[in-house]
Amino acid sequence: MKKIFLVVGMAGSGKTTFCTKLYNWLSQDNIEIDPITGLNKKVYSINLDPAVINTLIPLNLDIREKINYDELMQKQNLGPNGAIITAINLFLLNINAYLNEIDSQYIIIDTPGQIEAFIWSSGGLVLVDSLKKLGYDLNLLFVMDSRESKRHTVFISNMLFAASLHSRYDIKTYCIFNKIDLVDTSEIEWMKDSDNFRKDLPEEDARTPMLSSLSLHFEEFYKDMTTFCISSVTSQGKKEFLDYFK
Repeated sequence: MKKIFLVVGMAGSGKTTFCTKLYNWLSQDNIEIDPITGLNKKVYSINLDPAVINTLIPLNLDIREKINYDELMQKQNLGPNGAIITAINLFLLNINAYLNEIDSQYIIIDTPGQIEAFIWSSGGLVLVDSLKKLGYDLNLLFVMDSRESKRHTVFISNMLFAASLHSRYDIKTYCIFNKIDLVDTSEIEWMKDSDNFRKDLPEEDARTPMLSSLSLHFEEFYKDMTTFCISSVTSQGKKEFLDYFK
């Protein structure tokens, strides 16, 4: 079945690098070069971040070619996040026309690192509703920095975001622990098990009761959540990821 990967993550999580790696992985066994564009017809990539400067992923559709982010900020007297939201809203006015031209096996969509601008705006809902109508298998990949997630407070914050994404968009949501090559295996055991997470909480920390309570609250959600440990540098976790989404 044709698949969409809607990739969401905090700034600095390695989300865009992961998108590039995912594009390369999918292209290894699914490639048909378009003689006009020179791009792989089997994998369609979309950039929805109007403020990103450099991207390595070959792009079929780029919001920066449709909307001038800096010009929008200046002319409309907008701040960075306001300009991102406005740019996405303007871009989405034509989203159905863009999507109707796609006939690829896979679609990868990279979203802004300013995650709150995407999660809470109406544009996110418009995009997801449009994607649902395509008839593809729609998957939301929430990318997290494994190094930062070693901190209990950051991990719980990420789970809150993951739960918010899942409930707001009502689509299959997966957690991607990125940069796993920079983390010792023993340090991520509690990332996969809520019981181990609570056991690892420092007793002397005043925040421990709150974190333990939140962990219990999200226990069922977390148990049902499929997670992948990925390195966008070494390709660790590639086989597990691709086998799952066959």
